[in-house]
Amino acid sequence: MNTDFETVEIKFNSLLDELFISNKAYRTGATESNLTDEEYDLKEKKLIEIGEMYPFLQTDKYKKLVHAVGGESLNSGSSKITHNVPMLSLAKANSIGEIEAFIKKTSEAGALEDGWIVQAKLDGTSISAIYENGKLVTLATRGNGNVGEDITFQINYIKAGIRFIDGLPLEISTELNGAAGTGAAGTGAAGTGSSFAGFTGEVRGELFMTDEQFEKTNAIIESNNLENAGSSQTSIFKNSRNAVAGISRSEKSRTVAYMTFFAFGKVGSESAKEVFELRKLGFKDVISETAKLFDQNFSGEFNELP
Repeated sequence: MNTDFETVEIKFNSLLDELFISNKAYRTGATESNLTDEEYDLKEKKLIEIGEMYPFLQTDKYKKLVHAVGGESLNSGSSKITHNVPMLSLAKANSIGEIEAFIKKTSEAGALEDGWIVQAKLDGTSISAIYENGKLVTLATRGNGNVGEDITFQINYIKAGIRFIDGLPLEISTELNGAAGTGAAGTGAAGTGSSFAGFTGEVRGELFMTDEQFEKTNAIIESNNLENAGSSQTSIFKNSRNAVAGISRSEKSRTVAYMTFFAFGKVGSESAKEVFELRKLGFKDVISETAKLFDQNFSGEFNELP
């Protein structure tokens, strides 16, 4: 008969193995994972709770999983890009209580108390978009935080109509009625002949799929499989973050895909005001989009925060 601890240890190792396999599928862009985003997050939360209760269960495998930076497993054959400024990961908060605890913890540590920026934690692929003189020239994944994968080839796929990325302008132009992005990414509405803003800099954010985009992309894959036995993508994706990881990082994939880019901010300018300015350049800024979700769901609860 198992003791209470033995039961906990068995459950812990079972959760760890399941999450490790799912995490590997996500990092490599595979489609084998049977866990939805919500299921993964709930199981990971439970694993961490047990790990904090019994620290001696925190093996190297556990630490690698829990402290992994998005996209850490770099494809060996891909070109790499070293980030000038490290791309850090965000911690998750699943309740108002966790947000309150974060505010208290950081305030006690001496954090400035002139306001907080609350953003949605998106399950996709964090990317860096570099512009020169108003034109998108480089795209890279976050990778391990210091080195990411070069996915600049996606720019040509956007131009060719293979990728449709809402919120990621190929070109940034200025208009009297406000700036707008142009290009096959499907953002903005600048007219022909408009002048480029000359923006040079790096914008970071999350590349992900909405439910509608996920269903649309899978429908295209299914249709291609029926029409062409030699399709480059032979099976539909089980969840949206696997789809984004697989499609965005594979230069060989010719799957027509629909995605969205939410900008977190410009490197070197991360104030709320600067993030809002990105909207004028044709981006979807994560603060405005998060605010919409809060207004629709639980804005009243946030009014109660200290």
